[in-house]
Amino acid sequence: LIYLALNDINKKSELLSEAEFYLKETLRRCHSINLVKLEPDILLSMALFHFSKGEIEFAKELADEALYIANRCEYRINQAEIHNFIARLCMDQNDFPEATRHAQIAYEHALCDGPPHCYKPALDDAKELLRKLGGNGT
Repeated sequence: LIYLALNDINKKSELLSEAEFYLKETLRRCHSINLVKLEPDILLSMALFHFSKGEIEFAKELADEALYIANRCEYRINQAEIHNFIARLCMDQNDFPEATRHAQIAYEHALCDGPPHCYKPALDDAKELLRKLGGNGT
């Protein structure tokens, strides 16, 4: 729905509202049945959604909540994706030292046991962020 909203100007508001409803409903259902393993993904999706709407502070709060759960449960793939997102948030706010720190953490979590046993999408993303930030990680 979010993708459609971004491409269909006539229905953008309606589709974004519907997407937000479904994200909130999905999170509510996960809470009601204690399905914690999906919460970081949903919260990160919500953070991306609010970031795309320009709601930076709320996006950061959602990302922090997602990271808290991912850290508590040691979901390394989620940790990598969330740290990459937070690194981008920090870059947008010109906080380059913090962005570098998060990108480096994302790189370490995505590396897992090392190639070929790594989470390649997040690893490539972290490498690209570190390259842009002038950090190491390659």
